[in-house]
Amino acid sequence: MKKRAASIMMASLVLASSFTVYADSVLQPDVTNIVENEAAVEEDESLVLTYEEALDKALKQSYDYKKLIETIDQLEEIRKQAATDLRYIPIGGQGDSQAVSQLFGLKSSEINLQMSKRQEETLQEMLSFKVRTEYDNIVKKTKEIQLQGEIISNTEKQLKQLNKKSQLGTASTYEYQVQLNKYNEELQKKRTLEKELEDTYLKLNATMGVDKDERYDVVLDREIEWMEEVDLNTHIRRMQSQHPSVWNQEQQIRMNQLDVELHIFNVGGTPYEAKQAETRKSQIELASLKDNIQQSINNTYNQMQQLESQYKMMEVMLEKAEKDLNIVQLRYDVGMAVALDVEMAELAVTSIKNQMETILISYEQLRMIFEKPWLMG
Repeated sequence: MKKRAASIMMASLVLASSFTVYADSVLQPDVTNIVENEAAVEEDESLVLTYEEALDKALKQSYDYKKLIETIDQLEEIRKQAATDLRYIPIGGQGDSQAVSQLFGLKSSEINLQMSKRQEETLQEMLSFKVRTEYDNIVKKTKEIQLQGEIISNTEKQLKQLNKKSQLGTASTYEYQVQLNKYNEELQKKRTLEKELEDTYLKLNATMGVDKDERYDVVLDREIEWMEEVDLNTHIRRMQSQHPSVWNQEQQIRMNQLDVELHIFNVGGTPYEAKQAETRKSQIELASLKDNIQQSINNTYNQMQQLESQYKMMEVMLEKAEKDLNIVQLRYDVGMAVALDVEMAELAVTSIKNQMETILISYEQLRMIFEKPWLMG
């Protein structure tokens, strides 16, 4: 992939719109009752929440993170006690069962502590991605609502134009009714989008631990770059070695092998062969885990390529839409087109740009998963 940068600046406004859905009617309704404008956004300053602030709140709120910190402290104490209890280090399977048990307890506590500390880092990364996704969803949904507001405004103007034509006899009642139905459909789409926006706020608020009714503006200003060409097989091997789940499984194998090495015969307990079988099972699980990681990375990579191809197609469409807009503008300047024609051409450009921004955000999220496959849990 060629490296290209696309800088996007997005700021959301909480839109409070109120349109009336008109009942279907064959007769011409009084379009003067159609709401003229969106409900005005209040002029007072709104709370602006940055992504960094949202992440900080989420880390302080996360019960899983808090419990993990307590677990790490607990394991520290267990490891210290295990080290104190160990009287001497038995060689291989020699020595009394108590000393062997104490050595195994010490080694296990050390491994468990390492695993928990690694889990702390992983949990931070996963929570960071969760906040990033929920934050981005607010940005995307807000852009969709803004675009839908423009579509409604344009549809309403077309409706009024048809009403005048129908009164003059140059348009049929049927044409007017079709446009009225379209207008009502666009209103319903906006209401649906607003409900979806509310849901995205609820999710992020829950993640941050703030009141469910709290609202804020989100501002996203970052440069998104297409990923450089990579050796996919090399990347997969690197991710397999760095993946926390792989590391944890390797530690489990270490403990199982240690249990085999420190086995004392003829004292009861788990049979030696059963411990060996447990070690082999854990190694099989590790191989399966690596295969799943490979498949996941391949899927993510393919999705990224598809999005890049879609973006290139949208670039071509945008170029054409902008040319069409220029032509309509020239026609308008010489009196061969009306303002509504210009507005419709502008709307086409805005719609394509909005789709391109959405692609960029989705691509960035996939790239984060590609670089750290464990973010999805």
